[in-house]
Amino acid sequence: MRHFHAALVDLIKELLKPTWREGHLSKDAHNTIVKKAVDKVLGSIQPLQVPITFESVKQYLSSAQPKIARLVEGYINKYRKS
Repeated sequence: MRHFHAALVDLIKELLKPTWREGHLSKDAHNTIVKKAVDKVLGSIQPLQVPITFESVKQYLSSAQPKIARLVEGYINKYRKS
């Protein structure tokens, strides 16, 4: 579970990086988006479905990346600086 959580946080931070570098997000908004997105993804997975091995984590994140990217984009639109 710890490996999956860390990999998920890294993926979400990578998705946020371009918006963050352009200065469209505050530090608090960045942290809020990471926390909410991780909680949402972890909450959508049944405990027995959580990938455990490195390969299964990698496979899950590659297949779920488009959905996670849409989720992060929604949070970016919500928390973007005006």
